[in-house]
Amino acid sequence: MVYSGTWLVLATLAIILLLFALGVYWAYSNDQFDDVEAAKYAMLENEHNYSDDE
Repeated sequence: MVYSGTWLVLATLAIILLLFALGVYWAYSNDQFDDVEAAKYAMLENEHNYSDDE
């Protein structure tokens, strides 16, 4: 026996997963992940101390 609300939950979940997959595809196709990695490594290589202890 399938409850009537089950289809609503499944349809909502399918829409959320579809939007997530499209977002990941768009990010890969526009090289968004490469920009994040470059910024992360640039930050790690920076040796300047930004603390307020000066």
